[in-house]
Amino acid sequence: IFRTLFKNNENEKNHVSLREILNKVIGIAFETIEKHQVNTRIISKTDYRVIAHENGLMRVFLNLIINSIEAFKTQKVKNIIFSFSKFGKNYIKVKVKDNAGGVDEDILDKIFQPYITTKHPSQ
Repeated sequence: IFRTLFKNNENEKNHVSLREILNKVIGIAFETIEKHQVNTRIISKTDYRVIAHENGLMRVFLNLIINSIEAFKTQKVKNIIFSFSKFGKNYIKVKVKDNAGGVDEDILDKIFQPYITTKHPSQ
């Protein structure tokens, strides 16, 4: 739906705020989030800034939100929680948690490979 909005045509990385990027994505996906009655929350004491391709980061967050929404089945309460925290000296940990049921154990070690999906071929 929204994936064409974030074409990766950026050559430069910039200092960007994780909170601002995520809020932009939530704003863009607002109608879908509302339609599916999903609660989103950002937990972070600090507004971390990172050096990144803004559109690429937006695409990652959007994919995570869409994947969670598609995985929700019969849950009455649907939550997606994002948290940011310092990890070591030079890293930020981004944690995304939902209550959609999780990922099957047999695919966990492949989850970051391109084109890996748990969707039926007809989807």
